Amino acid sequence: MKHLGWMAALVFVVPVTARAEKVLSGGDLTLNVGALLQPETQIAEDAAPNKSTGTDFFLRRARLVVSGSLTRQVDFFIDTEQANLGKGGTTGNVSLLDAFGTFKIAPPIAIDGGLMLVPLTRHALQSAISLNGIDYHSKLILYPPNSNFIWRDLGIEARGLLAGGHLHYRAGIFAGVHGTEPTMMMPIARNQSDIPRVAGHVRWNFLGKEETFFFPGISFATEPLLSFGVGADYQPNAVAAMTRANDYLALASDVFAEIPTKGESQELVFQGTFFRYDQGPDAAGTGIGGFVETGYRINWFEPTVAYEQFSTDHNPAGDYRAIHGGIAGFYEKHKANLKADLALAKQGTAGNLVSFLLQAQLSL
Repeated sequence: MKHLGWMAALVFVVPVTARAEKVLSGGDLTLNVGALLQPETQIAEDAAPNKSTGTDFFLRRARLVVSGSLTRQVDFFIDTEQANLGKGGTTGNVSLLDAFGTFKIAPPIAIDGGLMLVPLTRHALQSAISLNGIDYHSKLILYPPNSNFIWRDLGIEARGLLAGGHLHYRAGIFAGVHGTEPTMMMPIARNQSDIPRVAGHVRWNFLGKEETFFFPGISFATEPLLSFGVGADYQPNAVAAMTRANDYLALASDVFAEIPTKGESQELVFQGTFFRYDQGPDAAGTGIGGFVETGYRINWFEPTVAYEQFSTDHNPAGDYRAIHGGIAGFYEKHKANLKADLALAKQGTAGNLVSFLLQAQLSL
């Protein structure tokens, strides 16, 4: 890779500040305000206009978060995001990311309604604030076009814990791809019956239990966590093809483990997910894939490695594989940390490309 060595020495992270506090509390009513900032530097092979090594400095995520409770039975969560501000010189847009309320009917069941993450797999339900690696394995999350807003969709779901906290479930109905009629510009209509999307995820907690809406990629656990999950996501006639609309189906299975090995100071963190997507014959999104990611934390320092791959059934343009090696410095856990990632990736029939990312995080 051309010039990567000396270019890596020029990487810097701009200092930023974040602030969050409980701004209102009275009886059962609470209001919390928070923020997430992730400045990032990228160095990538062949990314410059002349195909030499390119550099980019941008804000990967900037979020404002408002959450709280109205009563003991009613919670809410709202956040906005401006993603990739400055990447490639773009200004980006501030958008509503999550906006949902939770009605806690009884300990085994809660109802979430609004704009929220689609419950396919644990990785897609993780919070960006608490990722273990530098970012999501987003190349493996292949929702149909126009079916989601950054993995979110509008709908309603039931969620809860059963079997003494061992069985976690989520099942919901979502808008997905809205029904359309054929036009001159879009002759292939999708979902003309306007049938909603259905998605669900269940997991068995062998060790420990996780009750929060957003799962952590690393929680600095003091007790071992081990769980296995499966999920499905389906909508008929949701994917436009050359001559007709195809059904969309996604299946996933995953495992997550966070095992302390020396009190709170050391732990092993592992997650892996397998996907099967069917978006119709010859679609670039039809195939199988998955990833594994593991790290070993010693106090605030953690080296990580990851491998991800997607193989299409018939369309090589959608093939992808990458191997990652990274390090993380959790100086203040999720409140303040610094991560680096070196990746070797191959997309479609193109050659291998090397990239380097350096990311800081402040979250309060």
